[in-house]
Amino acid sequence: AEASGVEVAAATWVNMTKLSACTAGNLPAMLFSRSSYSETCCPEGSLRCAGCAQYSGSTCQKCSGGFISRSGKCVSCADTSGWVNQGGLTCSQLSTSDCNDVKVKGISSNEACCKCNGGAVTPTPFAYDVKHWALGEQVSMKPHPRTAERYSLDEGCALADYNLTMDGSTGAITQVPGTAAHIEPFSIECTVTAHQTSTATFEAKVRIAMDWFAYGVPLLLFPGSNSFPASK
Repeated sequence: AEASGVEVAAATWVNMTKLSACTAGNLPAMLFSRSSYSETCCPEGSLRCAGCAQYSGSTCQKCSGGFISRSGKCVSCADTSGWVNQGGLTCSQLSTSDCNDVKVKGISSNEACCKCNGGAVTPTPFAYDVKHWALGEQVSMKPHPRTAERYSLDEGCALADYNLTMDGSTGAITQVPGTAAHIEPFSIECTVTAHQTSTATFEAKVRIAMDWFAYGVPLLLFPGSNSFPASK
């Protein structure tokens, strides 16, 4: 069967992350400049990985472009389009010392601008790795990056039919403790919603496929001498 665009992109990402110096259980945070980049590693279960470009000492030191730091986390935020203050300055032209409650056309900088703790917080995307499992393997899938403290599944999700469960606080999908692994091949797809704020949510598809044997990814790429051991 021909792989979908999502599967191709995910398989390519898996191979690219092999270039990262981060060990298993960590996600790379990359800070780019005009001529180089630096990489730091963030624990994959940390809420501070999302939108982070430089991580150190259990905190994000610098957010990626399009993200701002709030309460120790990087959030995606958009200024109110077209807004200017009484001096004609847009949100991007203001300094933090210019933030105030003076309303212009009914909105103040503290309400309109991200740097003033206003603006509109938009959802931060996340995804699950595209991975195929061999029967008997212990399923363990986590959202990358973790973006919320509350996750939910669509009503028709059949995880329980295959002795699988999702942790509602982390989004991690694992086998139900004390249950046996499924003994027949199957493939299911569910929609996971990350409730990031009271107004910002993001949905991602997660597919879990088990067969008699598997290579881990649905599409094999063979750059150089890389190998893909089969599980069975």
